[in-house]
Amino acid sequence: MLKLFFSGIGGSGMSAIAGFMADRGHRVFGSDRLFDAFPDHPICTILKAKGAVIVPQDGSGIDRSLDAAIFSTAVEDDQPEVLKARRLGIPMKTRPEYLAEIVSAFRTVAVAGTSGKSTTAGMLAFLMRQLALEPNFIGGGGCGSSKRKAIREIPWPAVRIFLSSKHANPMDRSSVTGLFFRSLPM
Repeated sequence: MLKLFFSGIGGSGMSAIAGFMADRGHRVFGSDRLFDAFPDHPICTILKAKGAVIVPQDGSGIDRSLDAAIFSTAVEDDQPEVLKARRLGIPMKTRPEYLAEIVSAFRTVAVAGTSGKSTTAGMLAFLMRQLALEPNFIGGGGCGSSKRKAIREIPWPAVRIFLSSKHANPMDRSSVTGLFFRSLPM
């Protein structure tokens, strides 16, 4: 069981990954300036229900007991959590790096692009389910009849469909694509 810290945990991509890891029994901690301002935000509530511990985004959640600190690309390099993790020598990963690490353990269909990712991935998950392929789905967008806009995972074990963030910047999106292609077995 890993102890993971997610800085920027409120974003659609980060919250989905954090929820995915919490669902697998890992100890998840995180912060987000959104939750500092809105502690009752629905995504914060969902993450807490999954066992995540949400702390202020001031560096207080970073300590030597962490196995890794995962940072949203929206988190600035001079942010207190980045500086403290670096100072303590905690392994640091970006969201796309960590996502690539996770998906490399599975047969993966990655959906990326500017728009339509959630809809496309939701349709793929639906079709795979109808074909008895038993897919998992992880993403920040709402899909299907649930109409939830936070974390959605269908608990089927064989194939996982991962989404890139809707709000990734163009440089980040290209690195995500490269990481996904390297993680797919040929």
